[in-house]
Amino acid sequence: MTSQLVKLDFAPGFHRESTQYSEEGKWYDGNRVRFREGKPENLRGYQKFSDTDINGLARDIITWTDNNSRPYIALGTNQQLYVIQNQTFYDSTPVTFSVSVSGNFETFTATGQAATVEVSINGMPTVEVGQRVEFLGVDAFSGVTVSGTRTIVAVSGTSHFTVSTTNNVSATAAASNQGSAGSINILIPPQSTDDIQGLGWGAGTYQTGEIGSTTVSIGDLLVNTVTKATNQIRIAVVTATRDLVATSVTGILINSTDDTNINGPYTVAQVSSHTVSLSGSDIDVIRFTVSTTEDVGSAVVGAGGTMTLLNGQSTDRAWNEPATESAITFLANQWSLDTWGEDLMALRRGDRIVYMDNDTSVIPTRAVEISAAPLANTFLVSPNDRHVICYGSEPFSVSGIDNMTVRWSSQEDFEQWSPIPVSSNSGEVILTEGSRIIGATRSRNAINIWTDKAMYTQQFIGPPFTFSFTQVGSNCGLIGPHASIDYDGISYWMGQNNFFAFDGRVQTMPCTIRRKLFEDFNTTNQEKVYAGINSEFKEIIWLYPLAASPEPNAYVIYNTQERTWVYGKLFEDGIVTTFQDRNVYNNTLMTGRTSETGDVYIWDNEPENIYRGDGVQLTSFLESAEFDLDTGKQLMFIDKLIPDYSFDSGEQVNFFVNVKDYPNGTVQEKGPFVFNQNITKVNLRARGRSATVKVSGTNDGSWRWGSVRMSMQPDGER
Repeated sequence: MTSQLVKLDFAPGFHRESTQYSEEGKWYDGNRVRFREGKPENLRGYQKFSDTDINGLARDIITWTDNNSRPYIALGTNQQLYVIQNQTFYDSTPVTFSVSVSGNFETFTATGQAATVEVSINGMPTVEVGQRVEFLGVDAFSGVTVSGTRTIVAVSGTSHFTVSTTNNVSATAAASNQGSAGSINILIPPQSTDDIQGLGWGAGTYQTGEIGSTTVSIGDLLVNTVTKATNQIRIAVVTATRDLVATSVTGILINSTDDTNINGPYTVAQVSSHTVSLSGSDIDVIRFTVSTTEDVGSAVVGAGGTMTLLNGQSTDRAWNEPATESAITFLANQWSLDTWGEDLMALRRGDRIVYMDNDTSVIPTRAVEISAAPLANTFLVSPNDRHVICYGSEPFSVSGIDNMTVRWSSQEDFEQWSPIPVSSNSGEVILTEGSRIIGATRSRNAINIWTDKAMYTQQFIGPPFTFSFTQVGSNCGLIGPHASIDYDGISYWMGQNNFFAFDGRVQTMPCTIRRKLFEDFNTTNQEKVYAGINSEFKEIIWLYPLAASPEPNAYVIYNTQERTWVYGKLFEDGIVTTFQDRNVYNNTLMTGRTSETGDVYIWDNEPENIYRGDGVQLTSFLESAEFDLDTGKQLMFIDKLIPDYSFDSGEQVNFFVNVKDYPNGTVQEKGPFVFNQNITKVNLRARGRSATVKVSGTNDGSWRWGSVRMSMQPDGER
C-alpha cells in the first residue's frame, strides 16, 4: 500500500485534561514554548538587569516614570523596600525608630577581634536579630567602621544590640556620645517568607484537650472500687465493664460522692491484673495505682459517683505550659506597591502605608509612614478620583484590622482618613461574603475586589457615599493577593481550583491544563501566586509553586488572543516571585534566582534576540498526544519526515517519533533526527498502533514549527 503524507497540525496549546491517547490531534506537553498564530516556538531567554543582588524575596514589583521621564523600579521583599533608578539600587525601607547619638548613647563599644560593634540606646523599641540599623554621621573609632546600614547579629536585654562591621576590631574601645552630630535609624524588622503557626504561652487555650475515655460507676464491693492508702489511691475495675486495654490507660479521673478531695485527675503509676471471687464466681479485674501529693487517709470510698479511665496522652495545657499547636497564623510577608503621581506608595501587609516623595530629591529617599493611615493588608490608589483605598483595614475608631473592611482616604488627601470633618469624604464599608479580602485590581471604570469566596466591584459615585459596592460573583474567590491582573479592561484571576475572567460578568475560563496544574500545586503557599502581563504576546502569566516547592517555581500562560494555555519553568532549578510588563522598560522584568540557594536578582525577561539564560543555552521541548490510524485497528508504518521549520542561523532541533502498540504498552523511541535549515527530509522505519512526536532544542536562537509532514501507511491488523 502506498504511503500518504499527513500534516502534523496539532491543536495549539497544551491539553492535559485527559490521557495522552484520548487527547489525539493536540499538543500534550512541553516547556519554554508559546503558540503564535497556532504554531509553537521557543521562548526567548533572560539576562540580569543589574549585577546587584536583592536582599530577600520580592513579593511585589512596580515600574513608573517621574515627571522628568526618568524610569523607576520599586521592589518589596521580606527584608527591605528597594527603589531602583538608572540601575542604581536605593534602600527606601522605612524607619521604625530614630535617635540622635548625643545624649542617647550610653555605650558604644568595640571588643575583641570579631567584626562587631555593641550599641546601647536609651528608650529604643524591641529589636531582633536580622533587623537592620542605619548609622548616619557616627564617627569611626579604633579602626572600626560603623557608617551605613548594618545588620543586628545579637540582642541582649531591651536596649542593647550588636551589629556587624566592615572590618575587624583592632582593640578594645569604648566611647560615650560618639559622633554628636550623628543619628541612628532602626529600620522595620524583616518578615518571614512563609506563614508561621503561633505557638508558645499566649497561643491556644488551657485545659481543653480531648482524649479517649471510658466511664464506669464506683461500686462498694470488690469490683469498680476506689481504696485510699497513704499517698496512694488503688482502683479496681472489672475487665468486662470496660473496652480499654489496661496498658493504654494513662490516667484516672474520680468523681466521688463520698470524698470529693480525691477526684483527681491522676496519672497511672502501676497497672496489674487480678482475679477476685465474688458470689462464688471468679472475676477478672485490673488494678491501677496512682500517686497523690498528700496523705489521703486509708479507707474504701463508698458507692456512688463515677471514675473515668483516660486513654492516651492528654492535650490539656497547664498554666505554665506553652502551646504546641493553635489556630493562630502569622502570615508571610507581602507587599502592595502603587504610585501617587510620580511618587511611590507601599504597604507591607499588616502595617501602615509608607510614602516616598520624588520631589524632595533627584535621589530616592526613605519612605515615610503615613501615620494617619490605618493598618491594612493591601491597598491601591483609585485611578481617576484620587482616593487611597485600604483593603482588609483597621476600621475608624477601632484598634486592629478587620479583614473584610474597605476604608479610603479623603479625595486628593492621603493624610486625611477621618470622616468627621465636614470637608472629608473618607469612609469605610464592610463586605459580607467571605472571611477576608484577598486582593483588588483596577479595571475600566471600577475597582474589582476579591474575598476568599466572592467578587465585588467598587465604583466612584461621588458624595455623599463616595463609592458604591456591588457583589458580582460567588464561589470565585482569589487564591492570593497578587493572583489577579487586568488586561485591556478584562480582569483575570486564579481561584482555588479554577481560572476566572470578568468582563461585566464572572466567567469560568475553559482551561485545557487545569487538572494537571492543580493536582501538582502547593496549596500551603498559594498566597505567593503572582499574576503578570506580557503585552508583547497578549499573554497573562501566573507564577505558582509546584507541590514540592515553597516558592513559585513554575508558570502557566494564557494567550488572551488565541485562548491557548501552556506551562513550564522559567528557571529550571530556581524560582520567580514577581513579573512586570514592558510598559516602562523594553522588556518584561522578573525577580528570582536561577538555583535553589543562589542570589536573587532582577532579570530582563525575553530581551530582543536573547535566547540564552544568563549566558547559558536553554532547552525547550514539545510533545504531541498520541495519534493512530482507524482508531488503532491497524498498525501504521512510518517511513519519512519532511521538516517545515523557521530557524535562526545555525540553530537546530532534535525530532523524535515514539511508537507503541497499546496505551500502556512499551514505547519504542526513534530518533533523535536533526532538523535544521539544510535538512529536506528524514528517512526512518517505525511501526506501531499509535505514535507521538517530540521536538527538543538547546539553542542560542529561535525555532518555530511550520507544518511538518509525516509519511505513513497501514501495516496490518495484527
